[in-house]
Amino acid sequence: MPDQNSYDVVEKNQEKKDQSFFKVPKMDIFEDQNGITMCGDLPGVTKERLNITIDTDHLIIEGEASVNVPPNLQILYGEVRTPTYKRVFGLSDELNRDDISAEINNGVLKLHIPKIDAIKPKKIAVKGV
Repeated sequence: MPDQNSYDVVEKNQEKKDQSFFKVPKMDIFEDQNGITMCGDLPGVTKERLNITIDTDHLIIEGEASVNVPPNLQILYGEVRTPTYKRVFGLSDELNRDDISAEINNGVLKLHIPKIDAIKPKKIAVKGV
């Protein structure tokens, strides 16, 4: 059985022909009666380099961090490369795919996926004397 650190491992990106690698971002997922909130760390990723898509029943998060090279300098050797992040989540039928909101600030991604109104809990009024 994989341990908790197995999610830190750099995984091989099978979809790219150039055999590049991507990192799996760590995510926290919370649920309340209104929907799902997801928070994740994507250090160095800006909104311009973040791509969030829905493909059938999957939410796909992809991002690329940028490493700024100071002016007039050239990289001779680098261990901190431009990491690419990717994570795929299955979506249940009770989530509203048309009303997802996302924001990223300082490399921290926050997504909210609301539940479909018919799924939300409702209070039933009791009549009587």
